Amino acid sequence: MREQSSHRFYASKHYLLPADNVETKRLNAQHNIVNNALGGKLSAVTAKFDSGDRVLESAAGSGIWALEYHEVNRENGVILDIECIDISSAQFPCTHSPKVHFSLNSVANLPKDWVDSFALAHQRFLVLALNDNLWHSAVSELFRVLRPGGWIELVEIEARDFSSWTVGPNSKKLASLINGLYDERTVMGNLSSYLPEILKDAGFIDVECELRHVPVGGEELSDTPHQVTDIEGYSSQLWQELWMGMKKPVIEAARGIQTLEEYEALVQDSANEWKTSKRAYTTFFIVIARKPYHDQTSERFYASKQYLLPADNAETRRLDAQHKMITSVFGGLSVAPIKLTNGDRVLESAAGSGIWALEFFEKNCTDGITLAIECIDISSAQFPANHPPQVHFSVNSVVNLPNPEWSDTFSYAHQRLLVAAMNDSRWRSAVPELFRVIRPGGWVELIEIEAQDFTSWSVGPNSTKLAGLVNGLYGDKGIVGDLGAYLPVVLKEAGFVGVRCEARRASIGGDADDTPHKVTDTKGYGSDMWRDLWMGIKGPVAAAGFYGMVANMEEYEALVEASAHEWKHSKEAYTTFYAILGRKP
Repeated sequence: MREQSSHRFYASKHYLLPADNVETKRLNAQHNIVNNALGGKLSAVTAKFDSGDRVLESAAGSGIWALEYHEVNRENGVILDIECIDISSAQFPCTHSPKVHFSLNSVANLPKDWVDSFALAHQRFLVLALNDNLWHSAVSELFRVLRPGGWIELVEIEARDFSSWTVGPNSKKLASLINGLYDERTVMGNLSSYLPEILKDAGFIDVECELRHVPVGGEELSDTPHQVTDIEGYSSQLWQELWMGMKKPVIEAARGIQTLEEYEALVQDSANEWKTSKRAYTTFFIVIARKPYHDQTSERFYASKQYLLPADNAETRRLDAQHKMITSVFGGLSVAPIKLTNGDRVLESAAGSGIWALEFFEKNCTDGITLAIECIDISSAQFPANHPPQVHFSVNSVVNLPNPEWSDTFSYAHQRLLVAAMNDSRWRSAVPELFRVIRPGGWVELIEIEAQDFTSWSVGPNSTKLAGLVNGLYGDKGIVGDLGAYLPVVLKEAGFVGVRCEARRASIGGDADDTPHKVTDTKGYGSDMWRDLWMGIKGPVAAAGFYGMVANMEEYEALVEASAHEWKHSKEAYTTFYAILGRKP
């Protein structure tokens, strides 16, 4: 349909903005503003993708984001297949890479054969088209078409609180008029809380929302800094064009404006107010989240393909019990010769439930030292609901820590038992990252477990068979097992000095009676706790086809249970922990 009075083309009565060349130019300029707000990046998602991965851009418009994202990845040697959808083809480009495909589709009703297809779904500024029901439909559809482990990214703009850009009588009148229109169309507001909630309801995890204040106007006061933000934002003309684009639905709503000329004059007068203001701004919301890996066969929740153990309540209980045991094995919460003072920052990598950080914080508080502790993990599934404000939790990977914000920041970095997630390449990324974020004179402490020589707990035919199966899995995943020898070398190569490794043997099982252990007097894993460790990897074991050692999940579980019986009655089974320490000079 073409609106003759306004000479603008509107593709749908549901979407308040036009779909024509003028709007394409405005959207392309707005695209650059969003990139500036993201620090010059096209996406806030830091996950790495591989050639052949599929990416979905919803509400693609001219496809400028998809075309630039494809080109940036191509320059880095990654060729993506990008699917761009919109409800109108009016803004689709005439020419584009054959790897970027455009189609007419609605995000609220995506093709059924797209299930589990995309590594990333990106969508910008659809707030003006979606009411509550459509948002829930859209987010559920995006969850369906993302592959397990895939990411969603929604970039939206504040659409109900307009006080930040009402800087005079005309812009206030315009804001009131737009609010009335949005009320009539049930446009959703409060997106910073609304979107994370519906993403969680749909099943997404690791949900994060970042806000960016973006200036509006102020170009006639170019020598005066903006009062709210230093990000490059909307010129008064570009912000004016946004509201000019909405003139058809405004006139149809007949809310305080009778003619097209009257509305255009109001927008023009508002633009004059923005032009001479250094306090007008709007807010972008960047919401990212991930679709979990969920192994239906084993009924355990796995947050990552890289990490072999689950991230659920059962694993949290096991890790908390293991924490107490490791603390006992090493005689305290830390081995490194650290001397911390008030305000020092501490990093806990692979934090899980944060039990180490919370106890370490409390212990130092008891000693009169208040620390700021940053706890990171690749999943928020085990993060505690309540914790002191000085202990902060965030979803981050140790192989790619915030840069440059965290450089030379932490006095002490502590990490436990990440062996089941790390191959050689990831270790050689993680250790330099830890070196970068530790301040000069600070310490790193890595607590790991023997993961190559399993003869110490192969005490019968079943546990020997299980050890062979685990060795197959670790070999398949490239797990580095001899960490007592391997990690000191990697730390030294990264630049750490004073590197040393302390080993502790800890018993496994032997809980059938009270007779002494034959190898070590350090109490370690009970047979049930050691059993639960290997029950936890049944998802990856099943996905790999059991390595020919057992036929199905029931046989695997029976093998682990039979192994636990051997550990329970053995006084010879043990494992070895390593504390690898290094100081940044």
